[in-house]
Amino acid sequence: MILKDHGARLSDVKYLFRKEGRVKVTLDPGEDVEARLEKLVEVALDSGAEDFESEDLSDGTRSVEFKCSHTSLHKLTSALSASSVCRELLSSELVYAPLQPIEDLDEQSAQELDKLVDAIEDLDGTLRVWTTADS
Repeated sequence: MILKDHGARLSDVKYLFRKEGRVKVTLDPGEDVEARLEKLVEVALDSGAEDFESEDLSDGTRSVEFKCSHTSLHKLTSALSASSVCRELLSSELVYAPLQPIEDLDEQSAQELDKLVDAIEDLDGTLRVWTTADS
């Protein structure tokens, strides 16, 4: 009933997503942060990481998110956790990343999608909702 109420319909969309692992850690600030990042990336690549993004945070720490195949998630998480380079493991999760994210959703469609996602997330049996809309 929720789908119908929001003008949506049930459909198989698994082909729109890729199952992948994501591991996010932080590095302490300091003059040697680039060298520590390089060492951390080397450990991650040796443990199955395929890509990464880093971001400087307001408290001076650096956040680094690694992407890997879903089969490498445990290995990558273990290697980064055991590494003396990172300060903290922030998250390790299996995600369904859109193969082609929708980036140019008009305002009305974005609002309607948000309402639908909220309604689905409010259901007792819902763990998580994935969309192709760029968040």
